[in-house]
Amino acid sequence: MIAEEPVLRVYQKVNPSAFDIESPEKWVKFSTQICRRFFHDYKLPFRLFKGASVLDVGCGTGEKSLVMASLGARVTGVDYNEGALKRARHLASLSSVPENLVFHNSTLPELPSEVLDRKFDFVHADGILHHTIDPERTLNIIAERVAEGGWLIVRNYQTITSLQRLFKRLLVRLGTGEDEDHIVANTERLFPEETARSVQRGGRTVEQSLYDNFVNPRYNPFDSRIPFDLCKRYGFVIYALTPGIEAPVLIGPDMPFPTDRDFSKRMDSLTQAWWSAGLARSAMASAPASRILETKRPLLEECLKAGSDFEGALSELIKKPDGERWDLATGNMIIYLESLKVVFEALSSSYVEHVTTFLEEIRGLQPVVRECFDDGDSLESLPAMKVLFRGLSGFPMTSWVLWRPEPIVTPLTSEAP
Repeated sequence: MIAEEPVLRVYQKVNPSAFDIESPEKWVKFSTQICRRFFHDYKLPFRLFKGASVLDVGCGTGEKSLVMASLGARVTGVDYNEGALKRARHLASLSSVPENLVFHNSTLPELPSEVLDRKFDFVHADGILHHTIDPERTLNIIAERVAEGGWLIVRNYQTITSLQRLFKRLLVRLGTGEDEDHIVANTERLFPEETARSVQRGGRTVEQSLYDNFVNPRYNPFDSRIPFDLCKRYGFVIYALTPGIEAPVLIGPDMPFPTDRDFSKRMDSLTQAWWSAGLARSAMASAPASRILETKRPLLEECLKAGSDFEGALSELIKKPDGERWDLATGNMIIYLESLKVVFEALSSSYVEHVTTFLEEIRGLQPVVRECFDDGDSLESLPAMKVLFRGLSGFPMTSWVLWRPEPIVTPLTSEAP
């Protein structure tokens, strides 16, 4: 519990998961939104929850647990914030299926035996692993709770797709000494559009957005290796991957490379840029890869290598921000963007201009931030930027929909071969 206390203190002050669902109208709106995510975005079977055992990891105030219970599931919610669970139990008592909801106050490494000794048909971890001290270890703990034939949904931040949010967090925390009021003031001064977007699109209050995204002391995204390693270790297959790229597009063999228009329905051009490293990794991991991707394999492999190096340098900067790590991360980012530019010239020329602008902006930002690190000062102003810190932060949150198929059992026979 000690390792999670810094995050717990923030969540006890301002809980990011609480949504007003008490009125019938607001409940319908919220539950429709979550069902759309499950059945439209993730393409889960419609009757999946009927009679299923569900583990809702980091359930918070329990609104999503209630949605799954209303679909017929028996839900066990786990969270380390007793204040949040108090509201979850209250909401459950008001629901039509209180008998389908049980909540436990626990951290993930310290799960109670009644959870640790069980396997579940459906394990749900929405937006919580990046706030744990060791996301990869935590992911393995919850993966072990998935029954054969079961499902694991992990909605989490990833390093490259979170680049803008990570840089914003770094900049507003420069010279603050972890002072909450200073961090909030810097965020409101430098990135006012960030909280406005969160309020408008995420249904949060300004305070919830500020505390979850910027004051929260722990923000450890996955690098894109982790889910693939998990699949190999536990026998999961990727059923869907959102936003923007779904597994069938990557595993072919005859699926075409997505067109610019297909992507633009759900992703803007810069967000697609951050997906390129994931695309390269997925293409290389797929057997067989689509034929069009196969023809670009050398370019994708180079982009994959550059993206992996950038992920590593950015992860080190997140763990311990300083001037040297900042220089290393931005240097690797420039190499990655140059590689990405070559990929787009070959596959999607309309995005070359965006990457070129990104390169110009990160080169301009690099010495300004390095000076702040060296002097121990806060950033007082930002250079003018069109792309790097635009109003939208892209789609840093990625959902991995993983299925664990039951093993194929070959019947024994007494016949001679």
